[in-house]
Amino acid sequence: MKKAVFLFLGLFLVLYLSAYAPVLEFPKEINYQGMLTTPLGSPVPDGSYSIKFTIWSHETSTSASYKKWEHTYSPVTVTNGLFNVRLGEGAPINLPFTEEYWLEIQVGADPALSPRTKLTAVGYAYRSLVADYATSAGGGGWVDDGANVRLETIGDEVGIGTTSPNYKLDVRSSIGIGSSSESGLLELYQAGASDPVIEASPDGSMGGLIRLYDEANNIMISAEADGNGEGGWFGVRRSTSSYGFTVDANYGGTKDPYVNIDGSSRDAIFNMSLSGNSSVQLPSDAIYDYEILDEPGVASNKDGSSQVTLTGATQTLLSRTITCPSSGYVLVIGTAQPQFNHVKGTSTGGTFGVSTSSSSFPVNQDVLVAIPSSAEDGTYYSAVTVHGLFSVSSGNNTFYFLADKYSGGTVYVFDMQLTLAYFPTAYGGVVSTKIAGEPDVPDDQALEAPAITDADVTAEQAEAEAFNTARLERELAEIRARVEALEQEQEGQDQ
Repeated sequence: MKKAVFLFLGLFLVLYLSAYAPVLEFPKEINYQGMLTTPLGSPVPDGSYSIKFTIWSHETSTSASYKKWEHTYSPVTVTNGLFNVRLGEGAPINLPFTEEYWLEIQVGADPALSPRTKLTAVGYAYRSLVADYATSAGGGGWVDDGANVRLETIGDEVGIGTTSPNYKLDVRSSIGIGSSSESGLLELYQAGASDPVIEASPDGSMGGLIRLYDEANNIMISAEADGNGEGGWFGVRRSTSSYGFTVDANYGGTKDPYVNIDGSSRDAIFNMSLSGNSSVQLPSDAIYDYEILDEPGVASNKDGSSQVTLTGATQTLLSRTITCPSSGYVLVIGTAQPQFNHVKGTSTGGTFGVSTSSSSFPVNQDVLVAIPSSAEDGTYYSAVTVHGLFSVSSGNNTFYFLADKYSGGTVYVFDMQLTLAYFPTAYGGVVSTKIAGEPDVPDDQALEAPAITDADVTAEQAEAEAFNTARLERELAEIRARVEALEQEQEGQDQ
């Protein structure tokens, strides 16, 4: 069974008036457009169909007294489901249109479609012509004043592709504005405003343009075709005269995007037509790319299933290599649990430390852990943690967790852990752990030093502030040089 979808681009009234004929003698015809679909909603096959139209003066009754006009049109050409028929052609519609009428449609031998369609003001324009030459339309429905066609009834709704519109204009299909010979313009207004808030129009010969306005009719958002022939351009203003965010998807014809975030005193630029650091330009006090690329990292090693017996020579408990992306600092931490088999009368102990050498301790890394000679015979356990901060260069850097038997009975080492943490930046003064270059003074010969005073703390604070100021100045100088290079490159592209 077929069903019809009524397009109602209008039951357009076509009146043919002769300059020499009385008003009552003009033919009465209604141009009707519709769509035939299958029960599943798809258009019927292209071809010729027989369609009968009947006008009733009752919405549902089939009594012959209510049948006012009918005519079968055959063949009716249907293409993509669409057809057009001029009702009244071959069978004039001689009705006064002084009462309500409904149109019924029947396709071939199928039952008549239901419900019937109520004829609105289009058909009733006949009555105004018969009565008073259309000098008054009666204040309702569709009215043609010779220059404009308008819908005067404020409560009416117009449906295109639907018999049940939900809005003043309800379109269930595509809309075309303009043509190949005339540009179109779409404007959306806000109640109470004299200017549009949204506007869609052609942008000269470059393509389409969409603009959003604020309440004072200032452009706030623009989207348009790119002036380089491909791609698009998008901008959001931060004020009436300045853009705060723009995207050029085909910057300079490179087919690479360019994003600019432009503040009142700071901006950020992302230029994908460039490579490396040049592709990103951040505010001068933003995070530095050096710190992003050379982010902190860690490495570690452990052994919790075996023991090492100290022999009296420097031994490596664990080692680990870390690959540093640039120069910086590595914090090295070693932890272990030594076991001392002690005999009273002689102290039993071992030294522990971390180092960049597998055979020698830095001067402050020979940390002694011992059981005093006066302790009773027995097995003693302890925990040891040593750490150092080493200056490193980029590339592989290997560190060792060392131990050495100091004296006395047997010393075993269990549960060993070596952890490395790389940091690219110092934010204060750094005194690195060194393997050479400093005197190695035995612990029992170390000179006594006084405790740090308030003056010493103040001096250290000043040193840290000076260090950080120098770091910032160095990084800012590098950023300025990079910005200058970007500007020169940009000027070269603009020429």
